[in-house]
Amino acid sequence: MTAPAPRKNRRAEAHARSQARQEQAERVLREELSLLWRIHVLSYLMVRRINADPRLHSGLSVVAWRVMLTLTHVPGMSANEITALWGFEKMAVNRAVKELIAREFVRAETDPHGGRRIPLTLTPAGQAFHDRTWPGTTTDYGALASALTPEEMETLAPLMDRLITQARKVTG
Repeated sequence: MTAPAPRKNRRAEAHARSQARQEQAERVLREELSLLWRIHVLSYLMVRRINADPRLHSGLSVVAWRVMLTLTHVPGMSANEITALWGFEKMAVNRAVKELIAREFVRAETDPHGGRRIPLTLTPAGQAFHDRTWPGTTTDYGALASALTPEEMETLAPLMDRLITQARKVTG
């Protein structure tokens, strides 16, 4: 009777088999799901970094961070408008806005035109929070973008915009 392989070798062999299955699955999914697979993987890989290191956004959810990001660049958007802009679930944006208001990063205002729309703006504390956390985010985005040349980015941007427009049509 032969002695079993040492535990370290069995682990290495199991890891190699697992790696081979993953590589095969990726080849199949790249071919069969194409764009769908690529978009999902890219999105989840970037979000994974935020989830792995909550200090990046001081524990804010990804949706709350994106609400803040929107309000930094376009103050006065309502929760409904942000929902439509990003394609988020309404409930997720509502939770994010409540979280941001509770942390005193965002304030709800009255629509100057009357009506039920509730414009949102960053508070000074929200702007300061954004200013502290934004450099880490831009480092990650810059590292991602560095995979493409400036010319490739110029080509990719309008193509992605067309896909977003089409996705909005397809999903209503």
